[in-house]
Amino acid sequence: MKKYLVFTYKANRGQGGMRDFASSYDSLEEALLNIKDERNRFFQIVDHTSMKVVKEGWAMFKYYDPRALDLDDPFSGGGK
Repeated sequence: MKKYLVFTYKANRGQGGMRDFASSYDSLEEALLNIKDERNRFFQIVDHTSMKVVKEGWAMFKYYDPRALDLDDPFSGGGK
């Protein structure tokens, strides 16, 4: 078993546990690349050693980073 475990399912059709297991990968980037970009697909990436969810969400937004949005000044474009 590699470091990152990928669980994926169609919205409202999660089977739970290992039935949703897709594969395991050595890096987070590799795991994200192998998630199908389907509109109704949901994913979770779990760190195998700690069993903590590292990233989760809709597959079509798998590269979205919520830290990129500055909630204090959303129209600043990041420049202060």
